Amino acid sequence: MKHFDAARENLNVVDRYGRTALHHVIEPIPFGSFENVDMLRTLLSKKADPSISDKDGRTPIDLALRQHDHRMLRVFEEFKLTSSKNAMETEVTTPPTPSLEMIDPVDPASDARQYVQQATASHALAMATIPPKPHPTAEMESNGEILIKTAPSGERSIYDILLTYVDVKQGMYGKNDFYRMQIIRDVVKDIYVLFTCWGRVGDEGQFQRTPFKEQDDAIKEFVKVFKSKTGNIFACDIEKTFSRVAKKYTLVKRAICDPPPIRHLIVP
Repeated sequence: MKHFDAARENLNVVDRYGRTALHHVIEPIPFGSFENVDMLRTLLSKKADPSISDKDGRTPIDLALRQHDHRMLRVFEEFKLTSSKNAMETEVTTPPTPSLEMIDPVDPASDARQYVQQATASHALAMATIPPKPHPTAEMESNGEILIKTAPSGERSIYDILLTYVDVKQGMYGKNDFYRMQIIRDVVKDIYVLFTCWGRVGDEGQFQRTPFKEQDDAIKEFVKVFKSKTGNIFACDIEKTFSRVAKKYTLVKRAICDPPPIRHLIVP
């Protein structure tokens, strides 16, 4: 206290930013405060001037108001001090605590299920409307289209499949292979190409393109290869009816192997 009594005439000295000791007590760091109420109370009791504005035109009270610093503002209230700006009041009221009755109940599990249902529906719609494309390895992206046949019932047979075979006990590194098969119609030459690609997952693998003049011949070969690889008969609802057979390849659903753009999963 004696130190402040001796230096009372220096309490209102300003720095190059026009700030006094009171300014620095309120805002010692940019947009922050240590809330040193004891120091603030001592400076005010020793007649430090709270009406001095810095070069930005802000008084110490203005800084406290900007920070919503209720503790420091209450000290100013003790000394009956108000802001230099008419738009700001020194009266501080603690924001009311929201009543629990006003807050909608939160059910994370229900919200998660709802989001999954919406995303699944959007994904299914996207998969139904976005046609599959020839695999880049086939080199037919510009002149080819995947064969899709629609039955009278409305069900579609999409001749585009991806198979996997995993056996961790086989060999030194295990077996983790893929087998992709597509029927691609060359719209320029008007022929049907049975494209097959196989190898270890992560590698480009090998591929083969077998042309057919007739669509039925390409389909017969597609169905034949599919049965030999999976033990299943290919049909329009193969994703629903597929049954896993030991020592055979497993079908990967199109929703997994060929996802649509992420924007189709976003529900406004």
